[in-house]
Amino acid sequence: MDVAARMKFNVSNAELERRWREVRAAMEVAGLDVLVAQANDPLLGGYVRYLTDVSAHTNFTTVVFPQSDAMTLITHGPRGTDVEMDAHPLYRGVKRHLADPSFTSAFFTGEFDARSAVKALEPYARGRIGLVGTARMAYTFGQFLKEQLPQARFSEESALLDSIKAIKSPEELELIRQTARLQDEVMDVLLQAIEPGVVERELTALAWEAAYVRGSEAGVIICSSAPAGEAPSGQPMALQNRPLAEGDSMWTLIEVNGPGGLYAELGRTIVVGDAPDAMLREVELASEARRRTLEVMKPGVDASEPARVYNEFVREHARPEEHRIGGHSQGTDFVERPLLRFDEPMQLAAGMNLAVHPEWRHEGMIAWVCDNFIVGPEGAGESIHSTPPTVLSASR
Repeated sequence: MDVAARMKFNVSNAELERRWREVRAAMEVAGLDVLVAQANDPLLGGYVRYLTDVSAHTNFTTVVFPQSDAMTLITHGPRGTDVEMDAHPLYRGVKRHLADPSFTSAFFTGEFDARSAVKALEPYARGRIGLVGTARMAYTFGQFLKEQLPQARFSEESALLDSIKAIKSPEELELIRQTARLQDEVMDVLLQAIEPGVVERELTALAWEAAYVRGSEAGVIICSSAPAGEAPSGQPMALQNRPLAEGDSMWTLIEVNGPGGLYAELGRTIVVGDAPDAMLREVELASEARRRTLEVMKPGVDASEPARVYNEFVREHARPEEHRIGGHSQGTDFVERPLLRFDEPMQLAAGMNLAVHPEWRHEGMIAWVCDNFIVGPEGAGESIHSTPPTVLSASR
């Protein structure tokens, strides 16, 4: 099978090699012999995607990443798979592929991936092993590693990789801009399809089709509506069965990835008909809150500072404060560090790609506008999305 011919998008060999160099250099400074990363979905499986350009799906994918050797990749597959890799176009930088038929829904297979990882970690049984993304790592996996490798020294090293992957290379920034253009096109498809009587899930399905044919692999799309006088909120697919009517507003989120598995995020309120002036003013206030936030998003600033400035602004205007997350970096994860919130210790830096999404509900209206911004040497630039940052009207 010609794997390369089947791939629509992938990052270049030079980009992967850049990532590997920077990670290995940081490992050397930290005295780490090997990293172990694990993921089981493409939304928050960014460590695996970042190191391999291979997307994690459903069952766990594990990467063993040595400081001075090629990687071992562990996936779901036939029992006992142990293959030496030789310049495989899909598994770049991988020298060994291990697999076993594990399923997260079958508890008795919980140690299968861990056994393969222990096999790959044999050369480092007395070394420094950094675990990456422990918040998403299977409990049985981590427990088994520590039991079977008692002389190894384990440490949580997510911050090491976070600090590298948060700053995007020129190639990554161009791919992210392509993702933003893909999302703008999907939003245009939605606007053309909205009319009274169409059901929310039909719109979501249409948006997914538009995203997939343009090269997206995964993400989140939500079309969730409410009648005039009520503020819509994001609802899962199981609750997207409402037909739209004239005057309805719809909370719309298009947060899919694009080339290289890199994410951006586009969100708007869409009105069936003409948007009321009061709603336009509310969204303009949200846009002003975002402008104030962007003004302080400069290299060297603590990522908690934009969150503080935003909440100060909304308090002054008697609007709800943000107690979840007002924005965040995006890359191979659809939410990655730094987060724009009170407890984020990371600083902003040039080359970061951040989604900034003020949102609140006030007097029966939704204020919601979401776009991506690239931090430059002087601060955040213009949005990389072209969709107007206001309420969108689907008039017929």
